[in-house]
Amino acid sequence: MMIGMPIIEHNRRIYAFDKNQYGSQDLLLLVQQGVEGHPDPNWTPLSLGWEYQLWSIIGERGGLAEAQELQLLNGELTIEEYVQLYREELKNIHPIQEIFDAFELLIRFSLNEKETCEYSLQKYQTLIKENDFVLVDADQRIYEKVLMSGEVEILKRVGYEEMIFLPRKTIVVPNPGKELEQLSLF
Repeated sequence: MMIGMPIIEHNRRIYAFDKNQYGSQDLLLLVQQGVEGHPDPNWTPLSLGWEYQLWSIIGERGGLAEAQELQLLNGELTIEEYVQLYREELKNIHPIQEIFDAFELLIRFSLNEKETCEYSLQKYQTLIKENDFVLVDADQRIYEKVLMSGEVEILKRVGYEEMIFLPRKTIVVPNPGKELEQLSLF
């Protein structure tokens, strides 16, 4: 029995970066989710990395679907149906350059949170210096920057937790999931 309201996955989209010198490419998985009747207008990044990293997130969320803690707009689904949904989504990967047509990308982070790790702090200080990040809160040392289409590589340099995806337009759900069939006994 479920305690709280299930997460409703309203939409999903996978973007692919250009292939590297070894022939592999990183994928960025975004979902629009919320609770019943209240979708979050911003999209949530769930994974940025190789395809195997993406599948670990899909598997985890498939488990949530099986436990009825995650649903699609048209209702509950099994782990197998959730995995099949993403198999279909992986056939329609979008080039990363298209992300700027669909979203305004905002990178926001606090240097106060990075101070626990010297490497992380140096990495973000370099990022600020090289890419004109703006200080928006001096007390919390929060920096932000709206990315432009030529700055796609910055996405790989920051953790996806620091990314905010604001939709520029409505994104059509290409595959909302299969229609649920009513079970009949006779």
